[in-house]
Amino acid sequence: MRTPISTLALLGTLAVLSTGAQAADSVPHLCGGIGFDGRAAMQRHRHDYNLGIWLTTSGKRPRFLAYLPITISQGGKTVASFTSDGPLCFVKLPDGTYTVTSKRRDETRSITVHTGQMNAYLRFK
Repeated sequence: MRTPISTLALLGTLAVLSTGAQAADSVPHLCGGIGFDGRAAMQRHRHDYNLGIWLTTSGKRPRFLAYLPITISQGGKTVASFTSDGPLCFVKLPDGTYTVTSKRRDETRSITVHTGQMNAYLRFK
């Protein structure tokens, strides 16, 4: 029996919107955005979150990155830790200022973010 393409597309969208198996210390998050359709699917959920983090390379032609560990901390305490399933992660946190850290190969990057920022970038070489 053949599976209709529309069913396969829906399953692909659901996979892109997966929050992964790792808990984020009960902090709601959603990562995905691989490909044009994946990014469009993510943007439909943007209003449910108050922080957006992009994972990219730096330079003239940046590339999107995925499957990187992300740690979010406040005042030296980790409040969320998960692995990105795509280049864009949305997180819902209590209002405040946080440090977002990720590592790619031997390179660690950290940025300071504030809730309400929906286009924070972690850029790697």
